[in-house]
Amino acid sequence: MSNFLEVFNAVARTTVPPQSTYEPLASLDQPFGDSLDSLEVLMTSVFLAEIYGIPEEVAKEFAPPVCPGDMWRDIEQHKTREPASVEVALEMVK
Repeated sequence: MSNFLEVFNAVARTTVPPQSTYEPLASLDQPFGDSLDSLEVLMTSVFLAEIYGIPEEVAKEFAPPVCPGDMWRDIEQHKTREPASVEVALEMVK
């Protein structure tokens, strides 16, 4: 699946508390800003590492991301699999 931003937004939405709203990011270069706090960014990155088959010891070495593009650069370099769809990706983190 080549639309990482769509997967990112779907996974990030699951890390936001139910009483909060999540404003999907429009581009890979858009900073997390008010959309996600640091814990939500961390949880999103953990879930994405699982979805893309990145071993925990490798994912721990990633630099802290500022935007989804930062995550994608690391994921693209180290991924061992790619989800067939957003729905498949979300099933992997339930």
